Amino acid sequence: MGSSFVYLVIYLLSIILYLLLTPLGRFFYTVNLVRNFLGQQLFMKYTLILFFSQFPPMLLASLINIYNVNFNGTLQSVSTGVSFAILAVLPFGLIATWLLIRKSRQQGGNESFSEKYGELKSDDLRPTIIGSHWKVIVTIRWAITIIIMVFLRDHYEF
Repeated sequence: MGSSFVYLVIYLLSIILYLLLTPLGRFFYTVNLVRNFLGQQLFMKYTLILFFSQFPPMLLASLINIYNVNFNGTLQSVSTGVSFAILAVLPFGLIATWLLIRKSRQQGGNESFSEKYGELKSDDLRPTIIGSHWKVIVTIRWAITIIIMVFLRDHYEF
């Protein structure tokens, strides 16, 4: 959990830096270069890393919160609403990533894809269909495991 928190803080500070560099980039060419590089890295590569590293804990926390829905206070109502929002967004993230990988495979998996999106595809299994979708497959496996852990926790026979 500590490394996830540190990564999230660095990610948020990078977004703040990007926003601060935006007006300065209009006046200084080198600041604009740094801003463009940060924007490329930040909004694609690092967002995907954050999505895949935080998918299991976000899903687990949201499902536990939904499993024991409680509207006894404002904070619990907000927490439940955020949980529903997270559960609505996570599948779209997986579908978008799968479509992105599919588009890359159709274009031949060029180097610009790796530069823009990072190591979204596994290096060891890249030539195969399973290898190119490995992170999505592992994330779906995590989702199935978490759903079983939360919703079937009272049924020991499973």
